[in-house]
Amino acid sequence: IENLNVSTEDAVRIVKILEENDWDADFVDGILKRNSAALLHFDKFLQFSILQFPELQDPENYTSSLPLRSMGAWRLLAKLKALESLALFKQGREKDAFDGAMDVVQFGQLWEDSPRLFLIQYLVGRSMKELGLETMRRMLSGSSLTSQEILPYAQELEKYGANRTSLTTTMKGEYMTIVNEISGDSLFKTFRPWYLKLLAKSPYHFKPNETKLLFAEEFRLFINNLEQEYYSQTQKSEPFFFYPESALKMIITSNSIGRDLFGTLIFDPDL
Repeated sequence: IENLNVSTEDAVRIVKILEENDWDADFVDGILKRNSAALLHFDKFLQFSILQFPELQDPENYTSSLPLRSMGAWRLLAKLKALESLALFKQGREKDAFDGAMDVVQFGQLWEDSPRLFLIQYLVGRSMKELGLETMRRMLSGSSLTSQEILPYAQELEKYGANRTSLTTTMKGEYMTIVNEISGDSLFKTFRPWYLKLLAKSPYHFKPNETKLLFAEEFRLFINNLEQEYYSQTQKSEPFFFYPESALKMIITSNSIGRDLFGTLIFDPDL
């Protein structure tokens, strides 16, 4: 982002202020002045009604190596906007402060509402929206605004719920990424150990259609569960145990490569 002037040390200090309320007036004043031009990009961004990523318009092109534009600068800009809101609040400009925090919420919602995006981008949008909400919570406890002055913000927030349609599309995109990888061979280029690469070429040990069906059923479950309000209402996956400890088990098991791939990508707790 043009004119964004924040060092690594500055970014750490901003997070400390936002998360720990460790206010440093001189630092805040300096960092906001240096980035006043960059913050204009934030305001310009909010003039758009929809956020689109050209590289994500065709799911047939989705792969794990698809280059995505960096989100780090926009996350940093959202933090600067939240910091600006807190600074305005401390100056007694409470309405401007709440308006700024609401802008951060709207900023995150624009990301979340994008018609096509990867899961990581959706989650970044959620985190930015939460940043705006948390900024409002911090100011609310010490605000002198009347309930009638606060009410419009509460009413505005009702429009910014979770976008299940966007999240459903995101889940489908994640599935397409895996399917496209299965159709190619990039998933197996870094397989470990070496004998798995050989087994992946065997129609007995790797059955693409059967493997795709495993993922399709799991992602269908993910999408169905998005309609549920509580975890207790969701449908749980059947336990899937296939973590072969020997080459022999991989060799004698049908679709062992596909099963190992499914278990690793879906159920491995370390991923």
